[in-house]
Amino acid sequence: MIDHSKYTGEYIKRGITVYSAFQTQHAVETITGERTKVIEPLKAIKVGNFIVTPFNVPHDKDIECYGYLIKHEDIGTLLFVTDLLYIPYTFKSKKLNTIMIECNHITELIDQSYNNSLRNRVVQTHMNLETCKQAIEANKTSCLSNVILLHLSDSNSNEKTMVAEVQEVCGDGVNVVAANKGLNIDLNVCSF
Repeated sequence: MIDHSKYTGEYIKRGITVYSAFQTQHAVETITGERTKVIEPLKAIKVGNFIVTPFNVPHDKDIECYGYLIKHEDIGTLLFVTDLLYIPYTFKSKKLNTIMIECNHITELIDQSYNNSLRNRVVQTHMNLETCKQAIEANKTSCLSNVILLHLSDSNSNEKTMVAEVQEVCGDGVNVVAANKGLNIDLNVCSF
């Protein structure tokens, strides 16, 4: 759980409002107040000029995790999902412009590198390449411009393979990249 909320206190000290599930706030003993806001699944909230709708995703039975559907006039509709096993919803009707999605591991690689208990934990809590591709296929429309792969495992992924296979699913008109430090992408729907 700590990897999901490690710096919460630091953000609050610096005046940054933190939005999270009540369970997360309770777990990290955050004092609720002006700089913490509890969010609820499937209830849209306005954050600046963004409309954010959190939804539950399966990850770890001990802590509630959310994915987010984010709308903004300039970027259109963005789906952000990481730290999950799969997406329990489809968003095709939302005409996503950007998908930011976990692509943690390639099953064949994880089978070669971990002991059984660690392997089982990762396999049961993180999205693999095949599930990622299925999720993109279920949600892509002609509006899709960008797919950004998140949370790639250091030892159980192959960035080049993952990007190439997701690009195949998306087609030529979609920019597919893996998130790396320093990555900058123009998410504007109309960039001119």
